[in-house]
Amino acid sequence: MAAAVLLGGCSKQAPSASDAPPKSVDLGVVELTANTPSRQDLGGGTVCVITAVPLGPAGIELTVVLEQNGKNGPTAHAAPATPDQPQRLALGNIALQFTPHMK
Repeated sequence: MAAAVLLGGCSKQAPSASDAPPKSVDLGVVELTANTPSRQDLGGGTVCVITAVPLGPAGIELTVVLEQNGKNGPTAHAAPATPDQPQRLALGNIALQFTPHMK
């Protein structure tokens, strides 16, 4: 009796962007002016735009929009946030950390 051995093909697929571990980015202290977008280059055609809106004497609302290759991507909000205190936000596969400082 003849035995047949079949070997299935093995293919490796590159991990997709959603499977990749989050990229951690620390911007340090980011100088912000009320209601004025601040563009921060993250490299590789990726920019985050941070806007701070005053909520009162000690608080701000932060809106962060990720732009990749000129197109808007994920958005994150932090409210209330405290100036001069570290913030951590997740934007898609980017874990962003920065300390907002109001001018």
